[in-house]
Amino acid sequence: MTPILHLRMLELMQDPILFLSHVEYAYGKKPALIDVCFSMMPLDFVAIIGPNGGGKSTLVQLIMGLIQPDKGHVLLFNEPPEKGRRHVGYLSQASTMDAQYPIKVLDVVLTSRLLGNLWHRVTQKDREEACECLDLVGVLPLQNRALSDLSGGERQRVFIARALLNGPRLLILDEPTSSVDPQAERAFYELLKILNEKMAILMVSHDISAVSQLVKKVACLNQKLIYHDSKELCAHDLEATYGCPVELIAHGVPHRVLHAHE
Repeated sequence: MTPILHLRMLELMQDPILFLSHVEYAYGKKPALIDVCFSMMPLDFVAIIGPNGGGKSTLVQLIMGLIQPDKGHVLLFNEPPEKGRRHVGYLSQASTMDAQYPIKVLDVVLTSRLLGNLWHRVTQKDREEACECLDLVGVLPLQNRALSDLSGGERQRVFIARALLNGPRLLILDEPTSSVDPQAERAFYELLKILNEKMAILMVSHDISAVSQLVKKVACLNQKLIYHDSKELCAHDLEATYGCPVELIAHGVPHRVLHAHE
């Protein structure tokens, strides 16, 4: 490799995969996001925390190109979100697939190949790659089980496998542990740590305890975004976001809890 080509590759590796510049969005006269500036680099692991109604879901919709900003602009892999989202795997807070729907685990993962092309004919290669994704998230033995027979933690792993099938470079998780028990939550975070070796992860949560040791950077969002490009947040930042006093506690794994308040 020539020195010039090597330098160019290094430059490309440093390009943000996600870039928001002075983004604003409102529902009628009610502002949801105000002057949001934010970026992510390859292999980042960013947690966005904040209260319900603080604009987290709106931010995800803007990133995915489902809505357009009133002001500012969004780039996803140096493209408009409508194009750049082909590089994104997405896990919503509540899957659009009913957990009681009579479908097998392998078929759940394969539905990812139908996105944007309902007439796609599933091939043997599709099935092999779906099995690889199930194996990666540790639930390959469940491939022929009914989705309705799985625990909440197992279902989340299946949905992660579905999000991984198309080879994303960015994984966006919206409240990913809201329906799993604490033990499954810990195992889920360990899985994310492994996946982060291959892709960037953006995790959205209203639960401050979700800010665990594996997250590399943290941002607070309540209409305005507070982001210091690190996982260290001061009490002032959290209090400004949640609108109440915050106590910082550290014993092994850093986490934050709220003071009792009205």
